[in-house]
Amino acid sequence: MNRLSAWLCLAVLIFTCHVVEAAALGERASDISVQAKAGTSSNLKVSTAAKTASLGAAYTVRETVSEIRTLKEYMTADGTTFAISWTGVSAPNFSEIFGVYYSEFKTVRDSRTTRSRRVMALQTSNIVVNSVSLGDTMTGIAYVPKLLPAGLIAEDLK
Repeated sequence: MNRLSAWLCLAVLIFTCHVVEAAALGERASDISVQAKAGTSSNLKVSTAAKTASLGAAYTVRETVSEIRTLKEYMTADGTTFAISWTGVSAPNFSEIFGVYYSEFKTVRDSRTTRSRRVMALQTSNIVVNSVSLGDTMTGIAYVPKLLPAGLIAEDLK
C-alpha cells in the first residue's frame, strides 16, 4: 500500500467514526470509554449533570453529543449505568450499549411475530427498551428496572 492509499484509508476512518457510544447497561461509566468509542470527532461534546427525581432519587446524567446522535447515560451514585437514551439519525450500536443484556434483547426482538420499522417496545424481566423512528429521527430509551435508584420511576427518565 502506498502512502497516498494509507492516508486515504486513514481519512475515511476518521470521517466515518462519528458514532458515540457509552458504557453498557449495568457497567460503570468511564469518560475514557466515551471518548474512545466516539472516534476522533472534533465536534464531540460531553456534559454531566446531577439530577433529582420527583421522589427524591439522586442520579447523574452524562450527555454526549455528536453530529449524528445525542446519547444520555443515566448513572447511579457509584457510576453504574442503569439507563441509556438516544436521539439521532440512527440507532446506536445496541450490542455495545446493552452489554450483558444484548443477547436477551436480541432473542426477544428476533422472536417477535409482529415487527414495525418505526416502533419497538420490548420488556423482559431484566431490560425495557422503547424506540420510535419518525422521519429521519430515531429516539429511544433502554433501562434495567432492578438498577433504578430507589425513588426513581421510569417516567422520570427524560
